[in-house]
Amino acid sequence: MGNKVTHQSLTFDRVIDGDSGIYVGVNGFQDPDYPMSKQKLLIQDENQYRKLKFFTKTESGLTYEFEDNVILRFYKNNDGVYYNLKHPNKKIDETKLMNKTVREWYKKIEFNSNELDQIYDLINQKK
Repeated sequence: MGNKVTHQSLTFDRVIDGDSGIYVGVNGFQDPDYPMSKQKLLIQDENQYRKLKFFTKTESGLTYEFEDNVILRFYKNNDGVYYNLKHPNKKIDETKLMNKTVREWYKKIEFNSNELDQIYDLINQKK
């Protein structure tokens, strides 16, 4: 007889767009093939976390590639911080201005979240 192992997960989430149900966060499950995989994307209507596979930071913004080729990009201009969500399975390609209140209250996760915490840095970056 073997021992039964139950995995507990502590999850930290940050709102990207509350109206559309888009969140980023960290939970305790990591895929050994992807060191950043504790960092996740949650699209609420799917109720499924997607692991972060790749991250790129450029002068023009931040790009996060999650499982299933879902891509979340952020960039800043004079109007504020925009995000673009591409979800090939749902045929979504939308760009929206982040809500001012979400931007003002957005905080770093600071727990296995170096790449996602750069969203905070972009929001608070001086022009």
